[in-house]
Amino acid sequence: MDSAVQRYALCVGGLLLLLLTARFIYRYRCHLHPLLLAFHSDLLIDLLGASRHLYFFFHRISAWVTAILTAFHSIGMIVNGQSFSFNSLSNILAFSYINLTIPSLGASSSIQSHPFVVTSWSKDRQKSLDLFVERRRGFTRKLHLADSQDGRHAIVSGPFGRRISLLEFDFVLLLASGYGIAAQAAYLRELVSRGNKQKAHFVWLISKRDIINPAGQWLLNPVLNQDTKKARSITAPLQTLLTGLQMILISIFDNVGSLEGTPSAADSTVAKTFGGRARLYQGKPGLKAIIRKGMQDCLGEERSRNNRLLLLVSATLEARLHVKRALRSYLQELKAGSDSRTSYGSHNQSVDVSIEELDFQPK
Repeated sequence: MDSAVQRYALCVGGLLLLLLTARFIYRYRCHLHPLLLAFHSDLLIDLLGASRHLYFFFHRISAWVTAILTAFHSIGMIVNGQSFSFNSLSNILAFSYINLTIPSLGASSSIQSHPFVVTSWSKDRQKSLDLFVERRRGFTRKLHLADSQDGRHAIVSGPFGRRISLLEFDFVLLLASGYGIAAQAAYLRELVSRGNKQKAHFVWLISKRDIINPAGQWLLNPVLNQDTKKARSITAPLQTLLTGLQMILISIFDNVGSLEGTPSAADSTVAKTFGGRARLYQGKPGLKAIIRKGMQDCLGEERSRNNRLLLLVSATLEARLHVKRALRSYLQELKAGSDSRTSYGSHNQSVDVSIEELDFQPK
């Protein structure tokens, strides 16, 4: 049977079942009424302090509203089928998360809803969504083992969360630990799509290297490839200014361990280089030095418009506290004038620093 015919049959069957259920409840309402309320209606009326007529009036109204909404959504399923239009939500979905339900994965999956971060971003209308899923137990394991050649029907609710605008910032420092990279992926793609208008530094803290291959293949490689394509259209003098097209700089720190203490130059060594923009370090990161470099780029960049720097964080609690302490310590040094490498508070030379925590924060 054709899939469209199956959808029509399913919707019509659902409407008939709804009508039969409503007829059954109406016919035996006197017997079912105490069971549905869990106690007698007179007691509820006394608790609400309302008249019997007003109580049953709102009871009937709520029943009609429920029936109308159910019919409306059923008709919507018939009209739209399994297509989703992201015309008005394309920019919102890219910076949010959705709840996903796939009934065909099992009986328990039909009543479960699982949140996933949207990693895709496009300035145009989106026809699909990219989700980065870590395989664990239960739903994610079934999803990984499922054969998706013929496709599966999914129920998507959302989007949820908030969108952080990057337009007003000249330099963006993105900090992620572990699977926090999934929450940063859409922002990286947005930054790359704007070409040379903004610079960014993505700092990724990992505790095991086996995450690099899947995350790098599906999240970082598309960003770097798009960045390279954008850079090919930039003029030669500007390419020299960008020193190897470092609009997006990626630093990966492996075997970070505890972030306590002040890291020295010997605490992190370059273990591997991926092209000219991505480096794998062994040891803990010097976040204060990274913040200082970002502020220097804001002050020294001729294309800077607002002298504003953004710290975008999706990391563990320890990493979030550490980057806040590093930022606070560095700003105190600037106020005291102990850091002569970056001026602070002078005319047209101050930097506005903002820090934002994303909705998804890994444990």
